[in-house]
Amino acid sequence: MLKPPLYQLAYDEGLGTVYTAHYRPTEGQVTYAWPNATWPQSFTTFTPGTRTMTLGLS
Repeated sequence: MLKPPLYQLAYDEGLGTVYTAHYRPTEGQVTYAWPNATWPQSFTTFTPGTRTMTLGLS
């Protein structure tokens, strides 16, 4: 999910991928993913927060 063709870097064309989410409903979990970072969360104990990423803009 974090490599082309699914992961797009064409931000200047409006086609860039911001993040990918891997949902596991039976486990009650989701993991948000960027090329160099992940953020696992639980549906029942979601921890609010923010992430700042630098996109590969040219």
